[in-house]
Amino acid sequence: MDNGSRFTTGQDIVTSDAGTLGQSDDLRDNTSGDSDEIRIASDTNNTIQLATATITAIREIENIYITGSNDTSQEAYLGGGFTNISGVNNVIIEGTFTNQLRILGYLDSGARNFNFSGVRTGGINMTNGAGFTTDTAEAITVVGSFVDDVLQASLGEANIQGGAGADQITGPLQSSSTIAGQQGVDAITLRANNATDVVSLVNITSLLDADAITGFTGFNTNASNYDILRFNASAFTNYTANTAVRQATAAEAAAATAAVNGAQNYFIVDTLNNINATNVSQQGTAWLALDTTFGFLKYSPNGNFATNSITIATIDDFANFSAAQNVQIVA
Repeated sequence: MDNGSRFTTGQDIVTSDAGTLGQSDDLRDNTSGDSDEIRIASDTNNTIQLATATITAIREIENIYITGSNDTSQEAYLGGGFTNISGVNNVIIEGTFTNQLRILGYLDSGARNFNFSGVRTGGINMTNGAGFTTDTAEAITVVGSFVDDVLQASLGEANIQGGAGADQITGPLQSSSTIAGQQGVDAITLRANNATDVVSLVNITSLLDADAITGFTGFNTNASNYDILRFNASAFTNYTANTAVRQATAAEAAAATAAVNGAQNYFIVDTLNNINATNVSQQGTAWLALDTTFGFLKYSPNGNFATNSITIATIDDFANFSAAQNVQIVA
């Protein structure tokens, strides 16, 4: 137990081996903003759930590192009415867990940056509901684990990277976000927040990494706050970085390929049947097309959609999609 007398005004690092944290431990630093760390180990018999449920306080220790080793926890208590933790900036969780770990009170702790990329089994659930954490209008960043996660923004801006696994990702309620599902088949929900959300599909060229995107806002639905699909020119080679794409029907795109590079930056928007019958491989580049029948976003590595195309995402507001505004090309 420590009431603050052993903390300094500089960076302090507290190491807690499995089974040593809890038991009414009181860790309070009287100085904020000095990049203190607490490194908590847990295992099958000495879980993070037990440790965080029984501490008296952790305050003004800016960085919390949790490393599990076959930890059997269902939950971890990081703040709010669940445990007395505050003054945190960053939460980093890694290691192996036998269950998907629900973290409670995580925004109440003060943390706004969450990195779970080192979690190899179990995954993370940061659903905000039923009083699990207080909402915040401040920006947050989240990096998901190697397996399936449930990741959720709050009110403010959010930058969320899903990592590997089949993730469920929910954007912010009131502000803009940048969301990348990354590896694995992910479900991304954009909330009706009258703000621009960017969904990154950079390097997504496999059906195994496809994203199902709901709540998408087309330009023709809201010209002031529409959502954006982001692609990279290095993977989708028919497009030039920082250049607006040109929306075209399948027939218009095919006709444009008669000229050398004549269809550069063309983005096909047409019915599924028309896209599936299209061959624009004369261009020698990798193409994108949005189907106006079901909202399938299709990728063809050589432009021959008839024989070589993959669905890499779906969107719901496809009827109001405008490629020039709803698509962004980066390097």
